[in-house]
Amino acid sequence: MHSVKSRARELREQLSHTKKIGCFFGAGTSMSMGLPGIMELTTNVLTQIKVEGKDKLIALFEHIKSHSQNGDKATIEELLNYIRMIRQITYEKEGVSHLDIDGKLAISLDQNICKTIHEILSSKEDEITGQLDGLKAMQKFIAWYNWSGQGYNREVFTLNYDLILEKSMESLQIPFFDGFIGAYEPFFHTESVENIDHENKLPHNWTRLWKLHGSLGWYWKKEKQHSRVVRLGAQKPSESLDELVIYPSKDKYESSRKQPFLTYMDRLRAYLKNGEALFIISGYSFADEHINEIIFNALRQNNRLHALTFIYDDENFKKISGFAERIPNLALYGPKSAVIGGVLGDWDERDETFSSTYWANRGEEKVFTLGDFSQLVNFLLEISGRKTQMETEIEKAVEQSVPNPLSGETGTES
Repeated sequence: MHSVKSRARELREQLSHTKKIGCFFGAGTSMSMGLPGIMELTTNVLTQIKVEGKDKLIALFEHIKSHSQNGDKATIEELLNYIRMIRQITYEKEGVSHLDIDGKLAISLDQNICKTIHEILSSKEDEITGQLDGLKAMQKFIAWYNWSGQGYNREVFTLNYDLILEKSMESLQIPFFDGFIGAYEPFFHTESVENIDHENKLPHNWTRLWKLHGSLGWYWKKEKQHSRVVRLGAQKPSESLDELVIYPSKDKYESSRKQPFLTYMDRLRAYLKNGEALFIISGYSFADEHINEIIFNALRQNNRLHALTFIYDDENFKKISGFAERIPNLALYGPKSAVIGGVLGDWDERDETFSSTYWANRGEEKVFTLGDFSQLVNFLLEISGRKTQMETEIEKAVEQSVPNPLSGETGTES
């Protein structure tokens, strides 16, 4: 068995004294703030999409579910991947088809699925942003992360398409960089990411944000001589920006459209193999085998890298616990059990003097709560010793829209 109290104390020590800390976010972080998860999003898209050929789209999804290893848990991402395969093998031509979907219809389905995803997530984001405490969980994380490890690069890798991270950092006036360059329609610049560590080209107090599955703000811009991925802010896309760039297909796109995803994956590999670091993983279900391979290989090859993985439910914990038992620097913190140092064990709940920040009731049973992102950020603020100060600074930054003390660079450079 693992002692809840002693393991929480160890976490406190690790997170308080380690300077280089990276973060990896899955859908669970956004779900904790009210955004739909991938299964709910899949249902909503197929219900709400308005497109000619919807009956063929539904039939295609039923075909995917009948052949996918995920069965009824197949998602909109698998559907997008299949449609993009059809676009490729039909050469996007009207007269060439696969499973009753020709190339022209495949283009329309791809575009309209992405458009519907944008509408659903943007509407929910607007609702969250409009609430007084709507972004509070992510703002707490950003405040803590910006304060911790000053002088070291802060890097956030996320699978989420939504703009919660960007909105939270901008609300706190904390600078960040994502590889896009420009003002009106910033374009992705591969070299700026590949050379980011050379000659200190980016200030240490800038957070690096890498969106591994794309973003609601990314669009494919078609031009006469070439095409490229651009990032929009609050402005609406023009007619030349007709395709949202989210979820990288397993099949090849044009190289310029594929480039942000490939560059970000290379960045993840480089970050994880580079020296001593803690890597916080939150909200991730380990459903992406390609990303799992990158993380697991890095942990095997770099014994100075330690991943702290916070998992919300038992199903995902059991799915990954076997790997953690064979990789001692991959620690899993689940609701009922943990794998730490390669040792699997249930939580010892005999001691009732636990802090409710990390041990509390969920339904009728007590669970380790840090798998819930909103609880994790409260824990991070508590261990900083500056919880009240940070919360006050967040309130002032949001309400008054003045330069935030959190954004200043206070540490020494590495």
